[in-house]
Amino acid sequence: MRGDVEAALACFRQVGDRWGQATALPMRAQLRQYDDDLDGALADLREARSLAGSVRASLCLETGDLADAERALEKAYAAALETRDLPILSLWR
Repeated sequence: MRGDVEAALACFRQVGDRWGQATALPMRAQLRQYDDDLDGALADLREARSLAGSVRASLCLETGDLADAERALEKAYAAALETRDLPILSLWR
């Protein structure tokens, strides 16, 4: 299972699929927790939260809910800063 999760995450990253990454990272976090890599597990969960927030903001924009999109972007940006997630931070350039 570890190999499958890593392969899925690598593929999602290669194609820029933020939602796919946000769903694979919690699985890897759980595996890291089993390995007693708590720092790695927390980092994965923080990154997943950041990615999911950016996807949520995008969906809100598509539905015309600008206020909710702005709140989601602010949360996603704060999470990206916390994790130093440079690909997500590049969205704000």
